[in-house]
Amino acid sequence: MYHGVTIGQRGPGRPPIIGDRVYLGVGATVIGPITVGDDAKIGAGAVVVTDVPAGATMVGVPAVQVSLRAPVVTVAAAGPQPAVRAAPAPLS
Repeated sequence: MYHGVTIGQRGPGRPPIIGDRVYLGVGATVIGPITVGDDAKIGAGAVVVTDVPAGATMVGVPAVQVSLRAPVVTVAAAGPQPAVRAAPAPLS
């Protein structure tokens, strides 16, 4: 989140829900009972008043979706990790 970002609600109700790893550009405004999905990008100066899908890029006033990419998925390795071996000694 960069400087000048506004996150707020309109009237009674819940504030916006911001997902994980969301980029909020300088001066972006997110208003109302909306949800911004994981890995979304909100451009500088954009005014978001509708739900944002995960991985979407939103720009403009009011903000419109200009692209969509798959959200980042982190997978933890199962079981013990293999030991790291030291490099072999150089041949003389």
